[in-house]
Amino acid sequence: MEKKVFSATLALPHKEAEIINGFLNAEAKSDFQGKDNIITHSVHFPDGAIMDMHCIGCDNDPSWCQSILYKRLLGNATLSDVDSTDVEDEFLGTNQLEADGVTYIVTVVDGGDIEKPELRSSSAPAGTSGTWRLTGESLHNVE
Repeated sequence: MEKKVFSATLALPHKEAEIINGFLNAEAKSDFQGKDNIITHSVHFPDGAIMDMHCIGCDNDPSWCQSILYKRLLGNATLSDVDSTDVEDEFLGTNQLEADGVTYIVTVVDGGDIEKPELRSSSAPAGTSGTWRLTGESLHNVE
């Protein structure tokens, strides 16, 4: 049986990528993101799974990143976290998570002068119905 793989490329505006990178490499307290601040971008796959990419702030340390995969489990109306990456110190790059024999890949890239995050490319197993969607929340002004 052929393994199912969903793959997407998420492009972030350069200004936002710079801000996130600054939080991840901050050395001074004034540059830290703050523990109650989280930047999240979510890719919604056609089969209903969602991968969240988080940049999580701290008050006294540089921020850190983690990606989490959510799916509906049989008999459950709500989404459950089914896989996650280890804690990372980079937001840009490739996140690969698996659940139920299906591989989900999101590559986050610097999109240059784009105005808002966008899905640059996506691929799904043959015969997959449903739509791709992108949601996200940045808690910082990226003017």
